[in-house]
Amino acid sequence: MKIIAASDSFKESLTSEKIAEIIAQSAAENLRNACVVPFFMADGGEGTLSALAGGGAFKPVKIQTVNSLKEPVSVYYGEGANHTAVIETAQASGLAGIEKSRRNPLYTTSYGTGESILKAVEKGAAHIYLCLGGSATNDGGAGALSAMGAKYYNRNGEPVNKFTAGKDLEEIYTADFTALKNTFKNVSFTLLCDVKNPLLGKNGATYTFGPQKGGGQSELDRLEKGMENFARVIKKETGNNPEAAEGGGAAGGIAAAFSAVFGGEIKSGAETVLDLAGFDKLLTGADLVITGEGRCDGQSVNGKAVSAVGKRCRKYNVPAVVIAGSLAEGYEKLCGCGITAAFSLIDSPCSLETALRDAEKLYRQTADNLFRLIDKIKSGE
Repeated sequence: MKIIAASDSFKESLTSEKIAEIIAQSAAENLRNACVVPFFMADGGEGTLSALAGGGAFKPVKIQTVNSLKEPVSVYYGEGANHTAVIETAQASGLAGIEKSRRNPLYTTSYGTGESILKAVEKGAAHIYLCLGGSATNDGGAGALSAMGAKYYNRNGEPVNKFTAGKDLEEIYTADFTALKNTFKNVSFTLLCDVKNPLLGKNGATYTFGPQKGGGQSELDRLEKGMENFARVIKKETGNNPEAAEGGGAAGGIAAAFSAVFGGEIKSGAETVLDLAGFDKLLTGADLVITGEGRCDGQSVNGKAVSAVGKRCRKYNVPAVVIAGSLAEGYEKLCGCGITAAFSLIDSPCSLETALRDAEKLYRQTADNLFRLIDKIKSGE
């Protein structure tokens, strides 16, 4: 029996690699004649580089840059065939690397992400897959563009801080993208994300994602005004409207900026990972796929890893099962996306801290139950 383990990571508890390992161990002990094939899944957010590198599609390359608070940090990008590279925003500009007490989107910058892109291009990359999830920033991509060669000036013609953060957006009056365009004239971008939020407004980058990045109401109002201003500057400089991009609010507006400045295409991160790592080919001869994420609910059908996997499995008539950290209202919609059944790790009332702490044990118990059931059914065939 060929089983593909294609789960996304469970934030703060289990990696995609660890889940595949648990599934393999459980299958070996509870299911006769089982062969588990790992497929490291991600949706364009934190862990996408690890998933693609683990699957062999990209080689990790270590570089030095700065984090979202301008502190020196070592990060990785992925080097692939045909002059491709994967840059994960969460590496240099990620929320996970900043303690909660230090998070404030007024002061965080995406400069390190831009510098990572620049270094990949200097080594020969001509097509960049930019993974946009997990950022700590709300600078509209201004910091990243600055690292890549953009220059900003205030009303007096004075340079604006090159480590451009959220608070600096309101100061920008003009931008000079000449050097930027010269350096990246032969470079294309695919922007990977799992959200469809616009750049501005109540459902935009600032008001939707700013609170989890440490922004209070007064900070959010200021950031929104700065984002509106920077959008006007980009439109004036490029002739393209960053507000028009569906998903432009991803990564604090990086998606909108790169769409307008470079013509970057915003695509489903999960679908792109499946394509880059050859998931469809792997489905040949498969009997079951196990996927999942930390929490499945009604939003999981909107570009998340589980729905993307389910749709591919439906296309090839392979049963797909979800094992999730928890199942919340609306998860049943996944049945319309090719998912056959869904299981939660939580077997009794408990705190989030307990669930995270015991995630490995709980996942193993759930996998054991699933495989014992399958083995019993198969033995009666």
